[in-house]
Amino acid sequence: MSGKGRIVRDSMLQARLAIDGKPPNFVLIVAVEQAFMHCQKCVVRSRLWNPEHWPDRSTVPTLAEAIMAHAKPSETDAEVRAIIDDHNAHLY
Repeated sequence: MSGKGRIVRDSMLQARLAIDGKPPNFVLIVAVEQAFMHCQKCVVRSRLWNPEHWPDRSTVPTLAEAIMAHAKPSETDAEVRAIIDDHNAHLY
């Protein structure tokens, strides 16, 4: 893929992209000049848009479990989950 991108502050565009009444500080504008799809068959064969063929994610750890296993923070599991929940609640 090739093209150009720029970061802008445009109040009308920021207002248009607001989520829960909160506009973004900046907007990334991307102008794609070329996009390559080397093998369209791979997209069809992957069944990416067919939920019946998606892998089972029931054994994938939650974000809190991954943090506990890899970062080994001093916080408890419950505290890490609370931090994640708080972050998600204030995301927008």
